Amino acid sequence: EIEAFQLSGELTQLTEAGRVIQQVGNAYARDYISLWITHLVLNTQSLNAEQSTSRFYSPESQFSLSLVDNAKSQLKILLEYYWKGMSFPLFFFPKSAFKMYEKNKEKGAIKLATDAWENSFLGSSEQDKFENWLLYRTYDQDVLFGEEFESVGGIVFGGMYGCYNDI
Repeated sequence: EIEAFQLSGELTQLTEAGRVIQQVGNAYARDYISLWITHLVLNTQSLNAEQSTSRFYSPESQFSLSLVDNAKSQLKILLEYYWKGMSFPLFFFPKSAFKMYEKNKEKGAIKLATDAWENSFLGSSEQDKFENWLLYRTYDQDVLFGEEFESVGGIVFGGMYGCYNDI
């Protein structure tokens, strides 16, 4: 339990050396979000530093996520944003936020995010998705990629890259 939220589920792929995730295909933003959330949950358990590590292997990347000291508070913030997003559209676009932090792990770069929002070489961009067009068509990019986008993106991907280590 984290205040008003109660999480239930099962952490899988656990070993004595922590959690090991192997993915055959390329990883996408949603995969990194899932990995980050389960890593935070893993770090809310009373485990040692090695057991609190997540290791991720895919064709294009191999990395580990180290111990997170404030995992419960970070998870609480994510849950609060989730709850808010269930009531009102949230200015968070996973692919765009991921691109912002993927190339610039130290500090987000809004230009990378807006480029990912507008352009896609493998199909439609996030901007072209019907649900995004319907909800956000009247907003300027300054609003879409403003304070809320940077805040949520920072919590999700900035937090993840804060404990990211190449293998």
